[in-house]
Amino acid sequence: MQVTFFATVEDELPESERNVRRVARKLGIPILDAEEVYRNFLKMDEDESGVIERDEFEKLLLKVCKVTEMRQSKLDEFWRTADKNHKGALDFVQFLIFYWRHLEGNPLTDAAIEAALKD
Repeated sequence: MQVTFFATVEDELPESERNVRRVARKLGIPILDAEEVYRNFLKMDEDESGVIERDEFEKLLLKVCKVTEMRQSKLDEFWRTADKNHKGALDFVQFLIFYWRHLEGNPLTDAAIEAALKD
């Protein structure tokens, strides 16, 4: 007897895109919004390390804020807020949390953040 399982459209996506969707669900962020942030994140990750360093972060901020310049003091403040663990780099989940809370002004629960950061 052969058992057939039905695949969903999401099963056909690359692992990285499935991860973006999983994190978006955990955080309660609309998937399309998270995917757009992810596309921008990948474009700014110039060295393709999977994380963005300070210079890449600043370029990404200008892009997502749709501005050509920003006060250095504001960039410094945003970096201190985003780089909570002081490692000098942010992965996508860390940036998405920062973006959603501080640039979009949407609340996120501590439980949702903890769940998203576990992956």
